[in-house]
Amino acid sequence: MEEELNDDWIKEFEGIDKQYEDLYNSDVFFIPLHFVYINKQNNIEYIIKHKFFMSSPNYISRDELLGLIKRNYIKSDVRYILLSILKYNFKLSCNNVQKYINSEEYIDNEFLVPIKNIDTIKFEKTIPIFQDLNDLLFIFYEKGNITDKLNTLSSDFNAYPLKNHTITKRVFLKNMIKNRKKTQRK
Repeated sequence: MEEELNDDWIKEFEGIDKQYEDLYNSDVFFIPLHFVYINKQNNIEYIIKHKFFMSSPNYISRDELLGLIKRNYIKSDVRYILLSILKYNFKLSCNNVQKYINSEEYIDNEFLVPIKNIDTIKFEKTIPIFQDLNDLLFIFYEKGNITDKLNTLSSDFNAYPLKNHTITKRVFLKNMIKNRKKTQRK
């Protein structure tokens, strides 16, 4: 005689679990990008937002990162240099959500991380409700000649502005060679 296995409790558990599916960490497939452009007077010129779809979940490859930098370092015919890249990854687990909401002293610094090397960037799995909080921030600074910077410094000291050519210091070694004693072979 075959006994039937009562699997109703499994179906009930799956139904209850499906309600909380949005609270479990899942892969990150897209991420908002922010490009911040700062001029020479340290004022923000532009802030541009893009949505970036990752080719592989949770990863932005080095090539994709270099492509983003190369496509965005010129804005309105002005060249900018990359100053910093910041990654904000909201990697809170579902067990800590209640603690995070109720706590005023929860450390938020662990979510914001500076990227020091241009290499593959990994994003941790995130709760789907909070995936819009993940972000990659590029900060660009207006590129200028060193003579422009020196001219602004010299105008602060009421000096004459510098010319637009490079200044090099030449070292002459001719006098040093003449003063050296010669040795003779016997």
